[in-house]
Amino acid sequence: MSIPTAIYDVIIIGAGVGGASAAEAVLSCDDARTILLINEEEWLPYDRPPLSKEVLLSRAQPEEIGLLADQVRANARLTMRNGTKAAGIDRHDKTVRLSDDSVVGYRSLILATGSRARELDPAILDAGPAAAVFHLRTLGDALALRESLAKGEALRLVIIGAGFIGLEVAAAAIRCGCDVTVLEAGPRVVGRGASGPVAEFLRQRHEREGVRFLLQAQAAGIARVGAGLQVTLADGESLPADAIVVGIGTIANDGLAHEAGLACANGILVDGCCRTSDPSIYAVGDVACMAEAGVPRTARMEHWQAARTMGGIAGRNACGADERHQEVPWVWTDQYDLNVQFLGHTSDRNCQVTRGDPADGKWALFEKDGDALAAATLVNMGRERRTVERLIARRIPVPDDMLRDAGFELKSLLR
Repeated sequence: MSIPTAIYDVIIIGAGVGGASAAEAVLSCDDARTILLINEEEWLPYDRPPLSKEVLLSRAQPEEIGLLADQVRANARLTMRNGTKAAGIDRHDKTVRLSDDSVVGYRSLILATGSRARELDPAILDAGPAAAVFHLRTLGDALALRESLAKGEALRLVIIGAGFIGLEVAAAAIRCGCDVTVLEAGPRVVGRGASGPVAEFLRQRHEREGVRFLLQAQAAGIARVGAGLQVTLADGESLPADAIVVGIGTIANDGLAHEAGLACANGILVDGCCRTSDPSIYAVGDVACMAEAGVPRTARMEHWQAARTMGGIAGRNACGADERHQEVPWVWTDQYDLNVQFLGHTSDRNCQVTRGDPADGKWALFEKDGDALAAATLVNMGRERRTVERLIARRIPVPDDMLRDAGFELKSLLR
């Protein structure tokens, strides 16, 4: 048994939006509870959505994307350990061992350890350790990639993976003047997050901007050729590249939880209160699998709003509340002049109804499960989000003609 150097009411491991939200929630509960926020990065806690957009385009600097306000960081009840990792959890003694071998104690523990980028099979990567092969998960990743994109027209960029990160990087690279090719193993872009019509809309918009897509294409080898790189596809085609961005998904950082004996399955299993199999430990954000979220148990809610909401719930519950997560899933992406917002759970089994003309760049695709609205994609129609969110949450029946009619106020259905 190691004697802790200090005992905190709440220890939070991870300083992304989920961890930061949890810290703010605990501080707002009363004037007594103490918090330790463990941040493995040297940077102060920062927001991640700008990494693939404003940061890559040099429209935002690191100090402009901070998560915690100055007055929060200055609170005497909040201790921050930047550049420190959590090395182990002792649930029996309620302690956390840190990377400097010190031990700290907790009354409640919140795991906001996030996820890491899924890497390519090492067998196909034969380009050497100094090759310009990038992932995009951290501020350091974004700053390194930004330096490459600054080469503009001189840069041939190959992006592996056409999910949100891949498409956002493609949009930024095009703005920088780069030559961009996107490889996607599936038959369409954003295969997991967008319906067929929306995926096709996004693909066409990127192609108009100059992006080349190779769908149902897999990288079979990456090798250094002279000063550049060569990507060989499974069908034998070869692509020259100066830099490669890999965006093929993420892996939950649930190692600490697994080693501590918490229930895990593609992430840390939590109930609707964000509580793990240990009632004194909570998990939030990308690392958490919420059994009561209305989605398959092994699915993680990997988006900013979920992490922010779950962090607040876990923080307040660690202070004695009993809140449950009941929020309609919401994720957004910004590409070129498009703001695209996704609400609910999209499914090819849903009935689709379109409002507006995609050619105008402002439209919506609604998805119905029976008579009720189950999901929606809003393209440059962000003002409708709150209304649509409530319609989905309340499962209010909406006739197709009302959804199609751009002149009909959906808000009137909530009265």
